[in-house]
Amino acid sequence: MTKVELYYNSSWLSSLNFEQIIHLAGKITVARLMERNDFSERYTAGKPLSLHEFFTP
Repeated sequence: MTKVELYYNSSWLSSLNFEQIIHLAGKITVARLMERNDFSERYTAGKPLSLHEFFTP
């Protein structure tokens, strides 16, 4: 059985400055994120999506 290691985003995001985070955010489009069922279903249902949620995937 393979063990799973859990890492929190803060373990690598905390070492980035704001400019680096913005550069990282530019690597993916909103359209690509909206392909995800969890985002597209909520958007279609008129439920709110917060900007910080796009950093999690």
